[in-house]
Amino acid sequence: MALELYALLAVIETRSAGGSFAVLSEDASEIEAMVAELTQREEDSPAADLTSEPGSEAQTDAIRTAHMSPQELLLTLNAALSRLASQALSGTSPILQTECHFWPHSLLGIGVASLALRNVASFITHVVRDAQYSPSFKDTLKAPARWKPDAVVGRKDMPPYLDQRSEAVAELPGLTAASTSHEALDRDHELTPTPVTFYSGRDGFRNDILTMSVPLPSVSGCNSYQWNLGTITHELGHRIIAGKIEDLLTGLLATIKAAKLSSKADVRSFFARPPITIRDQAERLLGFTLAALHSEDMDAKEWTSRLSNPFLIFKDAKDLYSVTIEETLVHVFDFYHLCGGDTKSYVDFVWLSWAVQPRIAQRQDEYIKRTITALAIKYFEAENWQELAIGEFRRILGEAPLCNRLSMQPAILSALEHQEDYQEHLTKMRYLLELFYLVFKSDSLHSLARTEGLPAPKLGGGTKPRARKAYGYSATQGIFQSDNPGVPDTKFTNPLRFLRDYSRSHKPNAALSAWLLHMLAFNYKPEGPGKS
Repeated sequence: MALELYALLAVIETRSAGGSFAVLSEDASEIEAMVAELTQREEDSPAADLTSEPGSEAQTDAIRTAHMSPQELLLTLNAALSRLASQALSGTSPILQTECHFWPHSLLGIGVASLALRNVASFITHVVRDAQYSPSFKDTLKAPARWKPDAVVGRKDMPPYLDQRSEAVAELPGLTAASTSHEALDRDHELTPTPVTFYSGRDGFRNDILTMSVPLPSVSGCNSYQWNLGTITHELGHRIIAGKIEDLLTGLLATIKAAKLSSKADVRSFFARPPITIRDQAERLLGFTLAALHSEDMDAKEWTSRLSNPFLIFKDAKDLYSVTIEETLVHVFDFYHLCGGDTKSYVDFVWLSWAVQPRIAQRQDEYIKRTITALAIKYFEAENWQELAIGEFRRILGEAPLCNRLSMQPAILSALEHQEDYQEHLTKMRYLLELFYLVFKSDSLHSLARTEGLPAPKLGGGTKPRARKAYGYSATQGIFQSDNPGVPDTKFTNPLRFLRDYSRSHKPNAALSAWLLHMLAFNYKPEGPGKS
């Protein structure tokens, strides 16, 4: 597998040398360095267990690769690089000997589409790094807990499953920027390098530690809500925060195990103790969430009985609900940071893209809950935040395009008539929302991901810039370059905003998609020195 990896890297480096596609070679080199380091760490470090010190470097590294052995990592990476080489770099000399599995598109494969996808993924990778998200997260966990002892007594939101309430968060400011060098940031493997991206008729939207795929229909239909490329923000959200969630969950179990609790009274006493650090507080919020979800699986008597062995019951809860917790937090992360908190765009895009997947209709209730939990982050500090989030979702469902393009719309509205059930779910999710505010929210990332760095271009020799809505990003659909010297070429620094502006067609259109992919491939101009 290592030999195959080097062979594929050599192919990519040779075919992409020079021009716009050289970035693929640079990405591959970074991937190679990271694989070597992860493999070496796996060989040098003992397997992590629950007795490891929570948050230790060895444990964090083991967690990061816990679900993928070096062999699996190489196998997945080789498959992705093989697809990348055949998709993005087909048609290079000698053309007749260069493979291409996508004959309906062109002799030269789908190189422009591949470069466009890579640029969108690269933008997300860079804004997360530039926001210093991961270093700030680590620094925040070490800070003293935000705790109001006087606010604990007499609170009415005490979770009955533990006879204890969530501690009050004194402040909800989100993460603050850490003073971290770019050299250190470049070694943060949760954020870099840009993953190997490719199109797949089998995998659809899928994310692994070093790779990411999107559905093949996006090549000819990314102009539409259904197949837009903006959905990759959710997939990359998993890459950014999954390891952090797993680390906190593992730390919670280690702390519970070390405490040697043996009764419900012990559990009450354990959760009643004021946390010392933000990490303690974050783990406790996850504990409340696990208890809120797992207590639904049994009656009160059985729950109380099983609390005689708290470690096992929380371990079972983690096994059952860690995916739910991760998915929910990724939805909140995606909505707030990468979609800029734009409720209408978020709901329209996610539900119309979900509508082409049959399994979504079969799990409708689950996706309704994810959506309203994400929207709730906007209203969380309001007294009636549950009603506001559900009401906002219902309002958007009644507007175009969902009211006339989403086949599930009547069924979703019918389900929302049972509002008390969804309010109860949101009440249980309040601990995750509190956790998001405590450690996952970043005002810096929120700002960077929604900002367009280039000013609205001016007309000819005039001084007044055109409104962006009228002028877009100086882009007219279907026009690749203007012959008018007074109109500058289309340039933009934020492909996510560009996608939200130009992926709103109701039907896939190959010509409009080709234009959109061309713009993303060649007119995206990353900000900052040395970026490519």
